[in-house]
Parts: sequence; structure tokens; C-alpha cells
Amino acid sequence: MCLAKSKGDGGDAVVQIQQALNAKGANPRLAENGIFDNSTLAAVKSFQIQNNLGTDGIVGPATFQQLGILNV
Repeated sequence: MCLAKSKGDGGDAVVQIQQALNAKGANPRLAENGIFDNSTLAAVKSFQIQNNLGTDGIVGPATFQQLGILNV
């Protein structure tokens, strides 16, 4: 089960989010440091817009799935 991740969170799941966003063309490229900072938030929102997801900046089940992250 994927727990939602949002600004201020950290850890391995955030590294996976950053890696997936980079693999899908995040621009600018994100530091894969496990810190859900403003850059990660902006990249998540941009990804959500591009994929017709709710644009809340929170990586919940639908965003995890679209990123291809199934086991967090």
C-alpha cells in the first residue's frame, strides 16, 4: 500500500518519486535526495497536470500508479 507523500516528507519513497519524475522528464532535473522540497512539489504538480490527475501536489495512489511506483 502506498502512503501519500507531500511537501516536507522524506525518505526512500520520496527518492523513488524523484527518480520516477526524472525518468519521465522532470525539468529541471530533481536532486534524488529523499527530501520533498519545493522543486519536487513543482515537478509533482507538473506531472499531475500532464497526466490529468488531481493537481494537489500530493503523491497519492493515482499519482504513484502513473509514476509506475507500485510498492512503497
